[in-house]
Amino acid sequence: MRAQAPTHRPTWVAVLCSMMLLYAGFSLVFGLMKLRRPTLVLEGGITQVADSQAAMEARQRLSAARLAAVQPRQTAVRVEAGVEIAVSLLALYAAAAVLSRDRHGRTLTLAVAGLGIAYQLGTSLLYLPMLRTFAEHGGDPRLGMVGDVGEIEPRTSDEIASALGAGLVLTNGLAVLGAVVLIGFFGGHRGRALYGLTRQEPAKRPGA
Repeated sequence: MRAQAPTHRPTWVAVLCSMMLLYAGFSLVFGLMKLRRPTLVLEGGITQVADSQAAMEARQRLSAARLAAVQPRQTAVRVEAGVEIAVSLLALYAAAAVLSRDRHGRTLTLAVAGLGIAYQLGTSLLYLPMLRTFAEHGGDPRLGMVGDVGEIEPRTSDEIASALGAGLVLTNGLAVLGAVVLIGFFGGHRGRALYGLTRQEPAKRPGA
């Protein structure tokens, strides 16, 4: 059965498309930044350090550990960034198609959701070993990190890698959950009904 262009735009469509636009826009910017500077992937949990000798030494050790972890995988990180950019652009196009009531909007959204899940699983396979390498090269000495009040807080490279890993798992998990929600709505009864893919039961004759 061929999908038909929707005749209306339910509230759930507007909400999900808004989420797609926000997430895809952020991913597009982040992907472009990673494409230019691959070491960015290990800078998320590292704040600015105070202007002191201990802080400068900590920053140097962190930079060396980050470079040792990312440099052998620069090509893989850039490929991953390219995939993220492509998926983000497709998500923006799919959201625009849904909002403009294009009959292909449902198919595009389901494709984006499937690609998004595959992408998130792939990034985990790339980044988790990278975080282990980062922790190994960071060494055992405690690294001074600046807290919210500007005080030096001792943290080991293992603790920093664990924090980055937890952030990665949380971010990927939320992205996968969002993709599952898209599949549930657009692939389920609501999506099929919106695009005219539900079969209409023939009307029964009186007395039949």
